[in-house]
Amino acid sequence: MTTNNLLNYFLIHLNGLKEKTKTRKTKNFAYLCIAFACFMITSNATAQVTIGSNVSPEGGSVLDIKEFIPKGNNQTSEKGVVLPRVLLTNKNELYPMYWNTAAGSEVAEYTNNKADLKRTHIGMTVFNVTNTGDFVSGVHTWTGTEWRKIDDSPVIQPQITSLICSGSQMTPNTYTASVPFEGILKVPYLGGNGGSYSGTAAESIGNGLSMERIGGKLAYGGGEVMYRIFGIPSVSSPTATTIPSIDFLGQSCSNIKIGDGMIGINLKNLTSDVTISTAYNSVNGDPSLADQLPFGDITITESGSYAFSLRLYGRIGTTSQNRLPFYIYLQKNNKSTLIDAAEIDVVVLGLPTNQQDYSYSVTLGGTFDAGDKVIISMLRPDLSNWTLRQGLSSTSAIRTSLIYWKL
Repeated sequence: MTTNNLLNYFLIHLNGLKEKTKTRKTKNFAYLCIAFACFMITSNATAQVTIGSNVSPEGGSVLDIKEFIPKGNNQTSEKGVVLPRVLLTNKNELYPMYWNTAAGSEVAEYTNNKADLKRTHIGMTVFNVTNTGDFVSGVHTWTGTEWRKIDDSPVIQPQITSLICSGSQMTPNTYTASVPFEGILKVPYLGGNGGSYSGTAAESIGNGLSMERIGGKLAYGGGEVMYRIFGIPSVSSPTATTIPSIDFLGQSCSNIKIGDGMIGINLKNLTSDVTISTAYNSVNGDPSLADQLPFGDITITESGSYAFSLRLYGRIGTTSQNRLPFYIYLQKNNKSTLIDAAEIDVVVLGLPTNQQDYSYSVTLGGTFDAGDKVIISMLRPDLSNWTLRQGLSSTSAIRTSLIYWKL
């Protein structure tokens, strides 16, 4: 029986008793009933309570606010709870609850028992109407040490413009056969609109591992969607597990490899041989006209500072002994912005043409925004071209390659 039912029951019967009160004995009985009713109501009020209806509260709740029993969609009310609207003034204090406005000071009880009162008020929730200082308007909860604003993401359909599949990275990126594993796979995206998205149920991806998406809130612009990878792998790293497909908000990635041991560093090889044929003097040293090195797509997934280390390898087309100054440029977005540059001085030994293979290492760096496209290009001296080699394989010692990482 709910509190309301119990109260109504006794009020109806006590009203009848009042009409029938003719003797002292009957009056005493009526007073006894009133005392018993108060006791029962008080006892019931300290247990589980439903507000808004006579429907029994759910077993795990102390207070259940609902208008009717759950419908097919689990709805229990057509109305909500209006939280107290409070003017919070100090993020680390229980003001104005324990503030004496007239005196302009804390209430003595709070001053003398601050640690205990802060602890016992953990979980108190209000709608703050302050929009100055540390506060913005919205629902706030007291944590025991400070007021924290509850997330108020816009109620919009979450959208992104693209997934950057090549930037996917799992941490940790190694596993051992027959040993329980758990890691986080991060897949970068662009064009987020700040909307919230839900998680997904776990599904098998092979090798004894499963994957589930972790629900969250999109960043405005670039960000990362995270997946929990867990299970007991049947093989050990560096044998990779290939995720056939990842679908997120209308965008997809296929054949993402995890568990190969690569962590934190991105490796790129030339997609084809390239000849640095544009002379520095012929274009007045204009980097926008330099020859681009075909490393494929390099899209920055997270804003920050990056280092780019290149190993250049290839054949120089001259037999004259000389110092040849080549110029290399770090650019972004169709060469529209020059980020860094360096002169490369290659000393040619004057050997026969078919022996003129040279290598050189150089590091460039700069700051990028999420979504920037990185371009590396070169200009040559007047005397000779330099044909940079792709190599016979991705692990060949005689190839041009690039590694880059976030600082």
